[in-house]
Amino acid sequence: PPRSGARALLVMRPEWVPPRSGTDGTLYRMHLGDKAKKEGLMIYEDQLKRTVNLEYVKDEELHGVKLWRYHLNPNDMANTTVNPANDQYYMTTQPGVAPMTLAVNGVPVWLSMAHFLGGEYWYEKLGGEASNISPPNAEDHDIDVRVEPFTGVGLDGRKRIQLNLMLNSNHEPTAAPGNCSWTKRCGKLPANMLYPVFWAQEEATADEKTCDQLKTLFSIASALTSIFPIGGYTLGFLALILGPYIISLNTRRTHNWVGWQPKIFDSGLYKPLDDSDP
Repeated sequence: PPRSGARALLVMRPEWVPPRSGTDGTLYRMHLGDKAKKEGLMIYEDQLKRTVNLEYVKDEELHGVKLWRYHLNPNDMANTTVNPANDQYYMTTQPGVAPMTLAVNGVPVWLSMAHFLGGEYWYEKLGGEASNISPPNAEDHDIDVRVEPFTGVGLDGRKRIQLNLMLNSNHEPTAAPGNCSWTKRCGKLPANMLYPVFWAQEEATADEKTCDQLKTLFSIASALTSIFPIGGYTLGFLALILGPYIISLNTRRTHNWVGWQPKIFDSGLYKPLDDSDP
């Protein structure tokens, strides 16, 4: 959070004070139309400390419910050459990474999507496939959400964030190489090297019961408007207004909340974190 009395977050330039816009990614406005497909949606991304834009990808289905799939707009992780508006976030280096150093008291932390998706420059600089890290791909490493367009309820989504450290030669430990197995590897790193520490995934998916409840609400609203041409519209509208709220409360209980699953970078490999890890 910003310091007491601060007018902007530390990840932003002082002269920029953009409004904090968007939702938390679970509920959006009702009745998303063609404009939402064309212009996308906005959410506030807590890890990045900023509002980001979601870009429409395609129509999909989950347990018979039609959904619109969105993913993180690549422009939000682009550098200032591609997207000049990102100058407010100090994103002047190669694309695909967001500097967070000012927000964490000077620690050289940079965030990216998993496996440097959208930041292939950094993946190749790390050694590409020779580093034993699989190449980035949208299916496994993107940030996406699937939204039911009429109610605006997010029924399925995945957020993947990778934490990286910016290393230079002066970050080498003072211990002798024999006492620190990775000292030699650090000594071979090029200047301004982003070293991935771990990436984590948070996901939630509505179960079949929740989707069935949503389909029932659609049926009730449709029946009311057909049986009672005037009052039915009001009752149907109220059903669809209250429905998403009820569904969202139930969804929070029935979602398959996987939560954050760190994957540690160890000896050139990503691996799931388990209780046996130190």
